Amino acid sequence: MSTPRAVINTFVRSYSLNIPKFQNAAKKAEGLVRDILVESGLEIHQVTSRIKSIPSIRSKLRRKNYSKPDIQLTDKVGVRAITYYGSDVNPAAAMLKEEF
Repeated sequence: MSTPRAVINTFVRSYSLNIPKFQNAAKKAEGLVRDILVESGLEIHQVTSRIKSIPSIRSKLRRKNYSKPDIQLTDKVGVRAITYYGSDVNPAAAMLKEEF
């Protein structure tokens, strides 16, 4: 059985090798979210994406004590959409929820 440190190190090595793949996925997801929201007619201020940083991954894996981080760590890629108006948040979220 692997120790928590070994699990973390193995996952981080694998993640590091796949950073370009995750960056590409983040940009594609950002574009898709932007397209969906623009087509909705809502006024969107900004759509951005990011991949989880290695320090953040290490910290989360230590905190959560995941035994299978490749499955359990679900926020490797994130997209954020910012609306101009608070009243547009729920419609934007509903639209994205419906699409995904």
